[in-house]
Amino acid sequence: DLLMNPIMIADGDYNILYVNKAGYRMFDELEADIRKDLPSFRARDVIGKNVDIFHKNPHYQRRIMDNMTEPHNGGFSIGGRTLGFTASPHFVSGKLVSVIVEWRDETVARADRERVGSNQRQFDRLLSEMTAMSNAHDAGDIDVFIDDKGFDLPEIEAAAQLVNKMVQEHINTKKRAMAVVAEFGKGNFDA
Repeated sequence: DLLMNPIMIADGDYNILYVNKAGYRMFDELEADIRKDLPSFRARDVIGKNVDIFHKNPHYQRRIMDNMTEPHNGGFSIGGRTLGFTASPHFVSGKLVSVIVEWRDETVARADRERVGSNQRQFDRLLSEMTAMSNAHDAGDIDVFIDDKGFDLPEIEAAAQLVNKMVQEHINTKKRAMAVVAEFGKGNFDA
């Protein structure tokens, strides 16, 4: 009970024998979400239940647990939440006598990873658009711009629009310079 991490202990048949205070706190916080997928789940009623209560498909989990010989890291999504765990088997004379499960609510961490991945894809798209535009300009096609629509991040879309504005100003400057050269060709040296 002194441990800060949620801990659960099950016997060799995977019946839950113990949950520490941190475990109960986590299950209390997640109960409403877990019940979206497992309506019979009750946070304070897990002792004596089999760990199968956490799984929609207990046979898949059983296959993994029955073959554990060392700690197993796993995770699953339930009720819109992402739970991670480390299940550590405890053997006596080659027989499984208990499994200690350390739980982690990884919902926020997963959302952060997804957000970082999405942001990276947006930056990658911007860089790809800039590279394509640069290559087109190098080939003499100076009226190519970045497709600045459809970015998920308003800051990236604004950056793309600023790049397009800068390119348009360069094009306008080149056009003005070419107009002056054309006027020189006509003999208008006041241009």
